[in-house]
Amino acid sequence: MGALGTGFAGLLGLFGLLVCGGLVALVVVLAVRSSRRERARLERVRQWAVGQEWMYTPNPATEWPARLPGHNRRGVRFAVAGRARGHHVHVGAYFYGESSTTTGADGTSFRSSTTHTFVVVAVRFPQPPYQPIGVQPRGGLSKMGRALFGDERSVGLEQFDRQFRVTASDAAYARRMVGPALVQAHLSGAVPAWELYGNELLAYFPGRIDEPERIPRFTAPVLRVAELLGR
Repeated sequence: MGALGTGFAGLLGLFGLLVCGGLVALVVVLAVRSSRRERARLERVRQWAVGQEWMYTPNPATEWPARLPGHNRRGVRFAVAGRARGHHVHVGAYFYGESSTTTGADGTSFRSSTTHTFVVVAVRFPQPPYQPIGVQPRGGLSKMGRALFGDERSVGLEQFDRQFRVTASDAAYARRMVGPALVQAHLSGAVPAWELYGNELLAYFPGRIDEPERIPRFTAPVLRVAELLGR
């Protein structure tokens, strides 16, 4: 029996090694496939940029992360830049990671991570720098604060002011830049939240650029904001 027990334990150990080895091999294969898919995706974007006479830049140095969720300074995977509808436009792929720890009933801790991806669109103006301004949808706290204390930077239209918050130095500047046409575009859902700082209008969308032909779908609503500023 002792010999049988020892032999059985040895078989179990060998089986465990085979399973572990198989899992490691599977992880390696999946990582290689993922890397190949990513290289193919980046090559599709590069070729699209060449076809549009745009510039493709991998891992560009940019100040975008300071204005994006997660603030990952190394999070801009690539960017393409060119002219569209008379404007100088940049489009980039941005990501940041988020980790969390969950503790089970038995006290065992499990650590997990999530990667958030975004498409960033920036329109750059040749004019002298603007004062900072932006439009964001109101959250619950912002709505409560407005109800309790009011909002000096409102544009004067209750329907818009109830749903959106304008970040600006003063009400006069807010109303001058966020005029009736831009207000209506926000109310109809035609344009995204945005921020204008210096010469750069910035907006971002959850998601990835898997099909570069869809890039104009991301740029179009941001270009609409650029065209409606001050109107």
